Amino acid sequence: EGIQELIRAIEDTGKDEYVATYNTGEFISHLVNKGYSRNKIELKIRSPFSCLGLYTKKDWIIIGDVGDLVGGGMEGGEIIVNGNAEKWVGGNMGSGRIEIGGNAGDNAGSGMRGGRIRVIGDAGDGVGIKKEGGMIEIGGNVGNYAGLEMKGGKIIVGGNAKDWTGKEMKGGMIEIGGNVGNYAGEWMRGGTVKIKGDAGAVIGGSMRGGRIEIGGNAGNYPGGSMRGGRIEIGGNAGCGAGKWMEGGTIVIKGTTGPWVGEEMNGGCLLYTSD
Repeated sequence: EGIQELIRAIEDTGKDEYVATYNTGEFISHLVNKGYSRNKIELKIRSPFSCLGLYTKKDWIIIGDVGDLVGGGMEGGEIIVNGNAEKWVGGNMGSGRIEIGGNAGDNAGSGMRGGRIRVIGDAGDGVGIKKEGGMIEIGGNVGNYAGLEMKGGKIIVGGNAKDWTGKEMKGGMIEIGGNVGNYAGEWMRGGTVKIKGDAGAVIGGSMRGGRIEIGGNAGNYPGGSMRGGRIEIGGNAGCGAGKWMEGGTIVIKGTTGPWVGEEMNGGCLLYTSD
């Protein structure tokens, strides 16, 4: 195909700047979207072109690693990448499906309005930042800030998440199959975070609404400065649960450390004492 020949010619120049520039990937995507008569294309690449599948409604099979913004703004179709992807997978996508056979970089699904993203391996920081709808599935682990300012849709993580999961979350659902780090649900206003494993310190700190469910244990100061919403801890909690709490509900089904409800001014705190 002419598009495949164009890609080979660009790669054969040996100049990385031709591959790295967003303009090259945008041009390739424009050729596929507007100048290619078929609804499905298969491309083999040796270099990680960015912006492949930009604004597409067609089906792509890409063999090799891709750069930033694969499937950015896509409005339909399917993109399958048999390799790894760099940043912003499916950024601002409206519909369609993306599958990454390896790992993904930061900000996968950021600003996503609809559609589905599946990453077989791990993903970096900022999965689903400010997403409004759609589904993101990460088979492995994710970094910091998963679901930051998320408004809707769903994020499913098979492994662990680092810090600030669901920070300032307003709606939707996040499910973590493993453990999370510190500050999950900080300043949360709506939605649900479900954690099957353990959670770190200051879970639900300053949260205003929404729900956090922890299947295992939680660290120190869960619900610190909490003003609304609900936190349920299936196991034990560290010290200072509900410190400076003004509203909302905390349920601890196991035991907890000292300073429970210290300087608490409102809300409901239920726990089992040692």
